[in-house]
Formats: sequence, C-alpha cells, structure tokens
Amino acid sequence: MLQRQSTGELLRAITLLRLCRYNAIVDRSEQLMDGTRRTVGKAAFEATMRHTVYGHFVAGEDLASIQRVAARLAKDNVDCMFYVHVESDEGEAYSDAQSLATLHEQNKDLMLEATDSAPANSNIQVKMTGIASVPLLVDLTNAMRESSLLPTSDRASLAEVARNPDSLSSIPRDVAEKHSGAIRGIQRRLHQLAEHAAARNAFVVIDAEQTYFQPAIQRLVLPVMLRWNAKSRPLVYTTVQGYLKESEARIQECLDLFEQENSRFALKLVRGAYMKQERSRAEAMGYESPICESAEHTSRVYNGIARTMIERASQDAATLMLATHNLESVQLAMAQMEARNITNDDRTKVSFAQIYGLADYLTSDLASNGYVTCKSTPSGPIDGVLGYLARRAQENNSVFARNHTESKHLWKEIIRRFSARSKKPATPAV
Repeated sequence: MLQRQSTGELLRAITLLRLCRYNAIVDRSEQLMDGTRRTVGKAAFEATMRHTVYGHFVAGEDLASIQRVAARLAKDNVDCMFYVHVESDEGEAYSDAQSLATLHEQNKDLMLEATDSAPANSNIQVKMTGIASVPLLVDLTNAMRESSLLPTSDRASLAEVARNPDSLSSIPRDVAEKHSGAIRGIQRRLHQLAEHAAARNAFVVIDAEQTYFQPAIQRLVLPVMLRWNAKSRPLVYTTVQGYLKESEARIQECLDLFEQENSRFALKLVRGAYMKQERSRAEAMGYESPICESAEHTSRVYNGIARTMIERASQDAATLMLATHNLESVQLAMAQMEARNITNDDRTKVSFAQIYGLADYLTSDLASNGYVTCKSTPSGPIDGVLGYLARRAQENNSVFARNHTESKHLWKEIIRRFSARSKKPATPAV
C-alpha cells in the first residue's frame, strides 16, 4: 500500500503522525481548526485542509471519492468500509419532528446509495445519530437505566421487533408513547439498510457512540441483528468499545442472547473514540467515569474480549471484526486464530480493520498474508467531518506517543525510493 502513495503523501503522513503525539495540539484540535477557519476564511481553510489532515484521513466529499479509494485498495486485496459521514448532536435544532425525520430519511438514502456503489463484500458503516435523534436516544437510555433494563433484557420483546419493525414491545412504555413515530422510523431504516445490504452481498456495521445514549443504540440494533444474522453469514455488526469498564459483561450478555435465539453475534471491536468527552462529562455530572483507568487496563479488556470472541467464532457462534492499529493486539489475535484452526480468509469468523490514513503498513501486512482486512473510509464535506478528524487524533494520541513503528515504515519506503533512484545507471553521454 505504501508503494502506491506519492512521496508527498508519505511525508504528509509522517508530519501528521508526529503532530498527533503532542497533547497541546490534540486536546485542542477541533478549536484550532475552527479558529483557523475564522481567521483565514473558508476558502483558504478548506484548501489547506485538502492538502493536509482532511486529505489524509478522508477520501473526499462524495461517494465517487470512496469508490476511487476502494478500487485502489482492491489492488492490495484490502476491502473498503464505506462511511458516509452523517451525524447529529444534542444541540442541533430543527423546526419540527417532520423536518428531523426528513433529514434522517435523506441520510438513510445516502447509506443505501453507498451500498449500491460498493463492490461485493464491502462494509457499510452506519452512525446511528445520522438516522436517529440524540434526544430520543438519551430519553430511551435514561428510561432503560431507571427500570434496570439492559439492551439484551426481555428476549421475547426483542424477537418480536425482529419479526415486526413496527412493534414497540422492546421500548419502555413512556418513551414508546412519547416517540412512537420516531422509533418506528428508526427501526424501519435499520431493517431497510440490512435488507438492501443482503441483496447486494454487503455488510452493515453500526458504530458505537457515547455511553449516555449507547444502551439505546444497542436496544434498537439487536433486533435487526437477530433477524438478519444467519449462522452461516452474519450481516449486521454492532460495535463495542474496549475502553469501557463494562464491555466484557455486555459482550457476554449478547453472546448468551444470540445463542438462545440460534443467531450469530457479529461484533466490531474498537478501543474507543470519546475518551476525553466521557471523562469530562462524568466529572461535570458527578458520576464514576465509565472509562478504564489506563491504557494498559483498556488493552487487557480489549484483548480479553477478542480472545472470547475468537473462541466463540471457532464454534460458529460469533463473528469478530478486530478494529485496531495496535500491533500487539493483532499478533495475539493471529496466534489465537491459528490455535483454533481459523483460516486467515474466513470472514464469517475473524477479520481486521483500520482507519483510512492510519497503520497502512499493518493493513498491508495482514492483507498480504491472506487475512480479511478493510479500511474504514469516510466521505463528507470538510465542515461536516471536523469532529471526526479531532476524534481520530484524540483516539490515537497515546498510541502515537508510545509507538514509532508507523513512522519507521513510512521513512523506510521513502529511503527505498531514493536508494533505488541513486542506484539507477546513468544515461550514457552521446
């Protein structure tokens, strides 16, 4: 993969990775980008971004840009995860519920379009806040916590929603009465995305988001997974963040549920992208932080979940997408796959994922050794992805500070090019 990049792109990657090691820059990355835009103006800011951080981490502004990246990745036997970046937040204002529903329908249609444009076996990455309002998800999460309702609780009601997307049986009554139309709309969109992916031999990967509404996301997604995840070919993945203290317990609950329902649990396992926000919110609101105390604690949880999932994958009970830039986690997973006789190319059991613009050396090594590997590749307007870019820096800050492997690989490729050029025989004088 590195050999297909220009020398300028390699040098840009080295510069950005070095900048991401500095806390002063990473912690204020979103404010710095916003301040720069106000200072130099929109046109100059966007031109700069296209040649720097946006150009490195984002495919471009439209689906065609992801298609170009997907074609390039395919040359190295790497799959593409199509990520049309759409999301909303708590502070976003809309004139009425119908306007919000229209926006969510438009976002869903963009995701369907991405599915249509994707090659076979592609993953379609879905952010729930693009098709559901944050206030609704917060209301549902609060109601679940007040009634001690876990995402996996009441198996019969989850199975009912799996059969009938218009059913509200899995939703606490007060929330169902308040948001009935919106909830039915979310459930229908999720089933439409899954049905569309099934018809086009693709997969749907639902992202994890912040803990104060993630339980609602799980509650809404699990029935879709129960319906569409056949034992032989799971179609819909949920995402769990390894930096959460409760993640191991939640995984075991899901595995038990899917075993009881004779379905297959498909998981994308990430370390997590909202650490700063989660800790700040917990401190401000006076509750215990849900985040592991240290990077070492996070790695123990992450690797422990991966071990459990690989064991269950070997029994045809689960499917794992290991999303990581951590070489140690990858090596541990590879060893566990070998010990359990899981072949490298069996995507129904284990696959790997990295973010576009990060750990290309790792992606390349995995793909060249026959492992199913993909790149999460976003598209979207520059103004719409500033939060995404800031989270990428924050998520990987501690990794960059401790690990210089990626920069070493980038420099190695640059040196190889100049060495090859210097060894090229001189053209004889005429």
